[in-house]
Amino acid sequence: MDSPLPTRRATTIRSRPWGKRGTRATERRGVRLDAKAPLTEPPIEISRIEINEIFAAAYKYYETHPLGKVVITNNTDQTHTKVKLGFAIKGFIDFPAEIEIAEITPKQRVELQLKPVFSNKILDVTENSPLQSEISLTYDVAGVATAVTRSFPVTLYERHAIQWDQKAK
Repeated sequence: MDSPLPTRRATTIRSRPWGKRGTRATERRGVRLDAKAPLTEPPIEISRIEINEIFAAAYKYYETHPLGKVVITNNTDQTHTKVKLGFAIKGFIDFPAEIEIAEITPKQRVELQLKPVFSNKILDVTENSPLQSEISLTYDVAGVATAVTRSFPVTLYERHAIQWDQKAK
């Protein structure tokens, strides 16, 4: 390839088959690539994740107070509806916490607060543990369902650990 593809405009790529004896065939075939968003960016992305430490003794606190936040960005020039965000920690959240975004407009960034419901199995933790958590994002593009997941580490502190600087916990 001689030059990189442009990132924000419709591009036409044509391929010309070769005929016998190295001559070009007269028939032309084309492939059209319409790139509305940069080719390196997904249409909708999880652009930022901020999760606090998890204290097992305060597991009911997180039902009403955010554990963290996630920022979703629409990189397209189209409005998307029914975008869903899920949050799970295997073994400690029985059913993933889901948040539905009714509508995300072009180039919009949406900040979502995570308020997971932990199972009481979290109280069985007897030592501080690093865990893998997962954020999933599902949306439709031209009628095709698309899912994106990101895993990231969180720290779960055992049931006797507390945080002294926040009296509410």
